[in-house]
Amino acid sequence: MTSLQSLTALVRPPKQPEVTPTDYDWTTLEEMEKLSDSYKSFVATYGAGIFGSCVNLFSPCGRTVFNIQRITDSVRGANLTVAQAGAKIPELVRNDRFFPIDKLGLFVVAESVDGHDIFYERTREVQREHVIVYDSQSEIGGVARRFDLGVVEFFEAIYCRKITVPGLSESLIRQPIFKPLRTSWIIGE
Repeated sequence: MTSLQSLTALVRPPKQPEVTPTDYDWTTLEEMEKLSDSYKSFVATYGAGIFGSCVNLFSPCGRTVFNIQRITDSVRGANLTVAQAGAKIPELVRNDRFFPIDKLGLFVVAESVDGHDIFYERTREVQREHVIVYDSQSEIGGVARRFDLGVVEFFEAIYCRKITVPGLSESLIRQPIFKPLRTSWIIGE
């Protein structure tokens, strides 16, 4: 059983995700070719939405308000502001490590309501990524931790209780549901 099959058995995906790969523009498609198949399948299966009531999952689609570009820019901007105020930002999530995807950059795939950002970290192998969890509120500048797991493996490991991320895991496990969100920028859809 793959990690995605295990995850979908634990947390049922929507019958029709809000945003699917057919909604991506050509630029996004080009960037998507540089991402792992497991991540692309994960996004195609779930789309944009919320795990439990606490973790927002973002889409690569630029036409949704829940997109990885927008949230990554927001997190990067917040880090720049905090760093300019004198806080030390963890090396794993330094601002020069973000985007572009084709240059082994980081981007945010999900974030919790209590300050955890979940990053996709490219590796030299296209089919292998790491997850970095950045808890921006645990101390001044935040704390970052790298997991040698892909995005799908990370969520599956949390729901199967193979790993624990303080302040994140219990909230997800308590409500093993996924709610797709209507997220279009286009009025009248």
